[in-house]
Amino acid sequence: MTTSSNAFPLALDHFFIRVHKDAPEMQTLITHGLHHSGYFYRHSGMGTKGTYFNFENIYIELLWIEDETEFEPLSNIIGKPAFGIAFHHKAGNKMPLPFETNAFHWEWLPPDSFLHFAKRDPASLEPLFFVVPDSIVNREEDKDTPSEITTHPLGIKRLSALRVIIPSQELSATAQLLSANTNVKIENGSESRLELTFDHEAQGKIVDVRPTLPLLIRY
Repeated sequence: MTTSSNAFPLALDHFFIRVHKDAPEMQTLITHGLHHSGYFYRHSGMGTKGTYFNFENIYIELLWIEDETEFEPLSNIIGKPAFGIAFHHKAGNKMPLPFETNAFHWEWLPPDSFLHFAKRDPASLEPLFFVVPDSIVNREEDKDTPSEITTHPLGIKRLSALRVIIPSQELSATAQLLSANTNVKIENGSESRLELTFDHEAQGKIVDVRPTLPLLIRY
């Protein structure tokens, strides 16, 4: 179902790619001209840890399972998705979430704040779709100027579009809904990968970091 762009309550916040422990894959992104934030964060209670590449309107999280035992209860609900796509409520929009979710709170979240994971088949090849609370959203309109960590040797600044390719026969209702109403487009293909478009392809170039990461960058 497609709604007007103003009526749909969610906008893209960030996304993660699941990687090996301690994210050795980050070196490939650095080699190709992305500036690493230098920041690592452990999600206590989830059993995961992440590190980050920040841009003016988005960030990429390389995420790994730090503690299998701690992660297992969550894995029984969401599986071990290769990708995760996070959304947040648009500023001032209080409409209910447009899909069913499981809500979780961990100690690293502010009080009365929850991550809402879209209900899914744990065996699904689709990304994990989830919604972050307003209390941790770093809204673009709140930023004054680009920071050092959003300045990249590659010269890319702002994500224009995100294309998610998955080898699945039929997209879930949630995937179809998000694909129709946001700048995240989910499609079927021969392999799982993310295709990022920055700055409306102003430079007309492509960086392909496969097979190290299932990632292609157009800029």
